[in-house]
Amino acid sequence: MKKRVKVKTEVFENLLDDWANSNISELSRKLGISRYYIYQVLYDDISVGKTFIDKVLNTTALKFDDIFYYEENNGRH
Repeated sequence: MKKRVKVKTEVFENLLDDWANSNISELSRKLGISRYYIYQVLYDDISVGKTFIDKVLNTTALKFDDIFYYEENNGRH
């Protein structure tokens, strides 16, 4: 079974607070990721791709396990 990479929501929300004063537009600009995608990650419980992972890890001092985790894909998107 394939695993999906997901964001630890609480850690990502802390990043949003610390880096952008809770402003998703500001975090979007700093990470180079669209606001829409950040909203999806936070509120639609989507898995993230390599580009998102690379941008977060290259922009912050976080390690993969600090902010991401693996979840079994149960056949849904």
